[in-house]
Amino acid sequence: MLVLTLRRFVFSPDSEAGSFFFSCCVSKPQYHLSPSPKTYQEAQLFCRDKCVDLVTVNNMEEMELLQEMFQDQYEDALWIGLYKGTDPTWHWSLANERFYQEGQKTYFTWQAQNGYNCGSFMNGLFYMTSCHSLRFPLCFDENRSGLEQYILVSEQMKWMNSRDHCRTHYTDLASVRNSAESQMIQSVSGGMEVWVGLFRDPWLWSDNALSPFRHWIESREVFTNQDPACVAMLRTESGKWDERPCNQQLPFLCKCLDSSLNLQVTLSADSGLDVRDPVVQQSILQQIREDQTSSAAPLCPGDKIQMEWPSEKNSPRQTRKYVERQVQVKSRVKEKQVQVKSKSLRDKSKSSPESKRNKSKSSPSHSETSPSQVQSQRETSPSQPETSPSQVQSEQVKS
Repeated sequence: MLVLTLRRFVFSPDSEAGSFFFSCCVSKPQYHLSPSPKTYQEAQLFCRDKCVDLVTVNNMEEMELLQEMFQDQYEDALWIGLYKGTDPTWHWSLANERFYQEGQKTYFTWQAQNGYNCGSFMNGLFYMTSCHSLRFPLCFDENRSGLEQYILVSEQMKWMNSRDHCRTHYTDLASVRNSAESQMIQSVSGGMEVWVGLFRDPWLWSDNALSPFRHWIESREVFTNQDPACVAMLRTESGKWDERPCNQQLPFLCKCLDSSLNLQVTLSADSGLDVRDPVVQQSILQQIREDQTSSAAPLCPGDKIQMEWPSEKNSPRQTRKYVERQVQVKSRVKEKQVQVKSKSLRDKSKSSPESKRNKSKSSPSHSETSPSQVQSQRETSPSQPETSPSQVQSEQVKS
């Protein structure tokens, strides 16, 4: 079993211990406040030209970070990347993408459908309900387990007040992701109609992100009308959001990628794998990407990642680099381990052209080969051209 340990990177090659190292450098989002007032469209164009785009807010942790960073650096309001689209879509208030598996965001068992924009729940069915109606909030606490995760609040509230109450005291309003959770919520609610985290609105993010996170001021309705509008965070409301005319000139927040997060991976040499074998290298990179997809700092489509592999002499100065496209990494990667099945990699390694070529290099030569014979062998050999240790290769992260 080959074990990879990911942590903050400090390069320290140790060939005597029989370990191989490579470094991984990835971008992570930074935020820039532009104090020069612009319309929403002008701000959008500026951010796309100078950085990535207007800022997208994915969860309460990011919202609190923005508020902490910029609360004293503007007077009235700041543009963020949210604007009003035309087609309302149902979302869950709890916006953590890693909380939902495939199909769980759309586990809707409607009792009836109408024009209301907030979701209540009773006896296993969802109801489209006026957001101003009074219902008992059913909160969710991610720090608990089982039935204890769900807390029925004894006071009836409107949907927006219910969401704010649950975010303040727990995690958020409850999401219903599958039939098992539906059964638990029915047990906790005792047959009463309760607010869950379901809502519908037409708002879109400038960078096409799908974040359902919203942080409206208390008086803001979930969905008002189809009139064009853009969104700003307000200083007098502790950073909460409200609509503003898109032609109003305001300072704004950009999302940039101007710093790096470094990781180190240590490969134990006793696995019998050849770290210079492209099959082994590509398999390791794929497993790292798959692991990071569910980590605290997932690699996203468009993320830029640079890998530095050791040369054949294990010299840190002679490395092979792999470069992938632009990236976003949302938080620091905590120390964790990834297990690589060495047997399957070893089988692939033995059968790869590179492995065969390395093996032939290590066997003693009994006769000299003329340059013409070498050229003939290269033309007829199915192996790929040799790559120098310093060559930079590129690959694309699948969307």
